[in-house]
Amino acid sequence: MLAEQTYLEGLILVEQQGRAISLVGYLHQVFAGIYYQQNRLEEAINALERAQHFMQDWEQVDLRINGWIFVALLQLKSNDLETAHRILQETEHMVLHQGNKEWESTMTVQRVWYWLAAGELQAASTWAKHVDFSAAWHPARKDEVLMWVRVHLAQQQYQDAVKILERFNGALDQPGDIAGMLRFLALLAVALEQADERRRAQETVVRLLSMSEHEGYVRLFLDEGEPMRRLLQRFLDAFAADEQVHRGCRVHFSRGSWQRSSRRSRGVV
Repeated sequence: MLAEQTYLEGLILVEQQGRAISLVGYLHQVFAGIYYQQNRLEEAINALERAQHFMQDWEQVDLRINGWIFVALLQLKSNDLETAHRILQETEHMVLHQGNKEWESTMTVQRVWYWLAAGELQAASTWAKHVDFSAAWHPARKDEVLMWVRVHLAQQQYQDAVKILERFNGALDQPGDIAGMLRFLALLAVALEQADERRRAQETVVRLLSMSEHEGYVRLFLDEGEPMRRLLQRFLDAFAADEQVHRGCRVHFSRGSWQRSSRRSRGVV
């Protein structure tokens, strides 16, 4: 797959030339993200462990924080809430000690992820009620907007979720940020599906499938749980005669993880 091959070649080149060890650690973090999206969770964890080893030795605090946030996310996806909570607390202490306010938005997103996973909807709802996006837009808040949408979906406020995504469409639907754009499209497809806007939901999932198929990005779909499974199944039924559509959908149905993922996510996590 193109992304994996590109970074593998980069890692080999860096190691051969004896470049900075911190760059090797960064590339292992990138690999972890690729493996996660391909639903290769054990390989993702192994890559993160290698990355954290390099970060620890070379005191790369920012990359260590990023790595621990990713570890906490994997624990949430594994339904290990206790470990995820402990890691998030330790990471927050690390961020406070560093005094870098650039991490505030990221830590907020992770905290709300945990609340939703733990069923603490009241805490998540309180955050969503008071969050403010009236100031000048900053790209660092993309994931905060998506989390705001997730809280509305958890509250069954589907139309409001769609309106938020439409409001921030120009900022989130950016080809220069493929990963962010894919997350946006996956959430938009689910929001439209739950708001009974089925035609738009299908149009969105067509675009999402075409962009994600070649890299095998399965977790985009699994992480959205049962609403995404229903959308893909209906889409598959509607285009039963189209072999290209069948092939794209089969990629995501054939991994055997929908049932496990749906139990963990319930369309939220």
